[in-house]
Amino acid sequence: MSLIPWIQNNVIEVFRNGKLSREKFERYLLLKLRDTVKYVYERSPFYREIYRKYGIRPKRIRDFKDFSKLPFTLPSHIAGNPYRFLCVSQSEILRGFTVEDVDGEIRRIFFTEDELIRIVEATMFGLKIANLDRNDTVQIAVPREAEWGIQQILEGAVRKAGGRGVVVDELQFEVQLQSLKSLRPQILIGPALHIFYFSEWCEENFPSILKELKLKSVITCHGCVFHPFTDLMKRELRDIWGCEVFDHYGITEMGFTVAMECAVHEGMHLNEVDVYAEIIDPNTGETLEPEVEGELVLTSISRRGMPIVRYRTGDITRLIDKSCQCGDTVTRRIESIKRRL
Repeated sequence: MSLIPWIQNNVIEVFRNGKLSREKFERYLLLKLRDTVKYVYERSPFYREIYRKYGIRPKRIRDFKDFSKLPFTLPSHIAGNPYRFLCVSQSEILRGFTVEDVDGEIRRIFFTEDELIRIVEATMFGLKIANLDRNDTVQIAVPREAEWGIQQILEGAVRKAGGRGVVVDELQFEVQLQSLKSLRPQILIGPALHIFYFSEWCEENFPSILKELKLKSVITCHGCVFHPFTDLMKRELRDIWGCEVFDHYGITEMGFTVAMECAVHEGMHLNEVDVYAEIIDPNTGETLEPEVEGELVLTSISRRGMPIVRYRTGDITRLIDKSCQCGDTVTRRIESIKRRL
């Protein structure tokens, strides 16, 4: 399973003249980037002010190089006044999420109802990459939030795929283990570090019990809160569970569904229907070539409520710009995040 079906559902234009290719898809991406810049220039007080300050006109963006010259959006810009990023009336906003950094900086990120519904659909396709099938049960190890929180998005995605998502919001290890034994799910999903420590605790206190559950997949979520997670830790998880372990990367600013690892396990496929990714030199801001490690910069290209352009994530990784053995010749991939600046 790859993200190609998700692209097919959303990018009809690139299929009009034969088979989809990376070259055709890049033409679509450039169109979306130009449309996004024009949209925020016309509707977002923040971008209108900064683009006018630097003499930027959307119609002058002719290629990816032109786009790479646009100023960055920093976390502090959003923290300063998130409402200046809005491109719609506040009455159209259904849900706001709060992001707090380790230094205490707080940002509010807003979504319309149609954007949240789209996130559910994108999440469904991501879960299918990680072996989600119809009638599967998925244990969702996340705290409950208000309506349209992460737990509801995941539940909705599993249900849309024909499965059953069960939120176990008590993250105590004993509760999680008891739920696994009673639910007998095929998939477990949760924050990467929580799953790692939970798995180590189970192996220390009840050796081999997790293998006996015979899960198909464990999905470790990264991004919203960063913690170091090495390849060695991932291998340890595979050994403890005796099943495939899939990395997921998402940040609130980009609508959570940024990248998902496939069964080849050679990087996470970017959700390029919704997000455009660049890698920059964190010191100079210059765009780097694929395979060169640098800071991940993201642009939302399908949002209408609060699009964010050239957002500096602070996450260090590299782009993989070549076909994947899973059969996906279109989407690019990123490596697991090495560190956060």
